Amino acid sequence: MTFELVLSHLRKRDFAVLSTISKGGKPHSVGVNYGVSEHGRAFVIYVMTRKHLQKARNIAENPNISLSSRGWVAESAKVGHRHL
Repeated sequence: MTFELVLSHLRKRDFAVLSTISKGGKPHSVGVNYGVSEHGRAFVIYVMTRKHLQKARNIAENPNISLSSRGWVAESAKVGHRHL
């Protein structure tokens, strides 16, 4: 499986399951709508959230996440984030 194949799959969809880990070490998984950066730009996955929600708080504490889109699982990754 190539990065280009995974990227093509992600660009065809807009819903996935985002899994994070709480401060206490418990997993937290939620359905999210997402978007992927445009062709020719650095690879970024955008997930809309608010800073008071559990997933945002978890990512602020531990940026290691997993994203699964219709049966595909993106490698666990450390994400960059910014608070809105």
